[in-house]
Amino acid sequence: MPERPRASDAIDCRAIITEERGRFVLTLEILMVPDRPDHIVRHRIADYPTRQGAEVAAKWTVNAANRNLPHPPLGF
Repeated sequence: MPERPRASDAIDCRAIITEERGRFVLTLEILMVPDRPDHIVRHRIADYPTRQGAEVAAKWTVNAANRNLPHPPLGF
C-alpha cells in the first residue's frame, strides 16, 4: 500500500472548475514536494449549478487550504 501524502509535503494548491453534465465541478489540486511519485493530488470538492457559485466556493476553499500550508507557496 503506497504511503499517503502528508500535509507537510504540500507546496501550493489551486482550484479548477470544469463543467460536467450542465453542472460546475470544483476540484482542488494540491502540489506536493516534487520528489514524490504522486506530486500532484486532486480532490473533487463538490458540484454547483452555476459557475458563480463554483467560483465563490473555489475562493473559500483555496483560502482555507493556503492557510493550512506549512509555509508560504514556493518558500517566499
